[in-house]
Amino acid sequence: MPLEVLTGFCFGVPFGICLDVLGRLSGACLAFLISRALLQPNFDVSCMLPGGSAVLRGIGKAIDEQGFRLLLLFNMAHIPAAIKNYGLGMVPEVPLLSFLAATLIVEVPQATIWASIGSAVAVEFDDAGLSATDVTAMKQALASSSARASWQLKFGIISVGITCICLIILIIQRKVLAELEKVANPAISPSEADPLLPNQQGGALETKVHVAAGN
Repeated sequence: MPLEVLTGFCFGVPFGICLDVLGRLSGACLAFLISRALLQPNFDVSCMLPGGSAVLRGIGKAIDEQGFRLLLLFNMAHIPAAIKNYGLGMVPEVPLLSFLAATLIVEVPQATIWASIGSAVAVEFDDAGLSATDVTAMKQALASSSARASWQLKFGIISVGITCICLIILIIQRKVLAELEKVANPAISPSEADPLLPNQQGGALETKVHVAAGN
């Protein structure tokens, strides 16, 4: 049972939605800012994620290229909220306001659905003459709320989440692989590839100068 159902059950639809969205935005903002505070030049992301710096650079380039719509995909994907909030905070290319706007756009419809279900359960709970102090009855009523969501709604939400994950992978994989390739095979300058090259170039330059002087 989603926690959002409880807000609708206790506070009704309008106030339940506001509380849910406010809580989600506050938590997401706090996690984002903590993650951004840790993003210092001397912080090694590789201690948490192998090749972490390259992966984050690749995600950042993908966000630069795709813009706000990629942030929407991240928020609609079935990825744990902690991973999304802390992870996107590690990407310097993600502005805080854009991150919060994408979170708000995605959370409002979800909060509306679950708060409406919770509110409907609360109405039936009152009509049955049950007391709010009856914890057992309240648990049973809330547990039944998950059955109120039709299989079409559940299937739709799951399908959207999985589709968003697949799209994110398709979009960022090329950028991430390119950054990982740079780490595995760093570019070598001609002078590094052939240490004698600077001396050879210097000798050739001196020869040209002598020839010019002789003429």
